[in-house]
Amino acid sequence: CDWSSDVCSSDLVVLGELSVAEQIRCFSRADVIVGAHGAGLSNLFFAPPHARVVEITNTRVRHMNDFRIMTAQMGMRYAEVVSAWYAESPDGLPPQNSQHQDYLVNIDDVVATVLEVAPELAA
Repeated sequence: CDWSSDVCSSDLVVLGELSVAEQIRCFSRADVIVGAHGAGLSNLFFAPPHARVVEITNTRVRHMNDFRIMTAQMGMRYAEVVSAWYAESPDGLPPQNSQHQDYLVNIDDVVATVLEVAPELAA
């Protein structure tokens, strides 16, 4: 990892484009973390206690409380945006594992939730 470069200076970080060390560095410096439910949010372990977290999830995986529990144990402020809006399958058939079906979320709902956990961003 090139610790002198600032891959975390952007408002948007794509975890799959970063090394593990860069992911840890980004999460350790984050004030607000917004991400879809998935393995990438496990990096919350490296975030500071003051970080605020918005998890984007859907009605099929909402019951998985791992990130809600993790943030509570770490003293972080947590909120979620739950989607019931699923992308249609190209063949019109339900996916074999509907838990992993693509889902969509209203960006206005995400922004409103971020502003709930981090109202200072509205200024």
